[in-house]
Amino acid sequence: MWGAPGGIGFAAARQLGIGGVHVVVTSTSERIFERVAELSALGVDAVVVVADLTTSGGVASVSGRADEVNGFWPMGRPGRPD
Repeated sequence: MWGAPGGIGFAAARQLGIGGVHVVVTSTSERIFERVAELSALGVDAVVVVADLTTSGGVASVSGRADEVNGFWPMGRPGRPD
């Protein structure tokens, strides 16, 4: 979930998580760990990746962690289940 430390990103992560979706949240700051603790207190299964999504390394870090946790299949990726 991009932009998850606050605002609409956090609200989306919270709602999706309450609905049973496993969420991977990301931010460039350590504050994200506080927000994930809030999500966990609500029963949301959330993991965090501190990364800068303006870099290819940051994007690879987040998508790699999502793969590990959720079996995430980005749009357009070969073999994506429908």
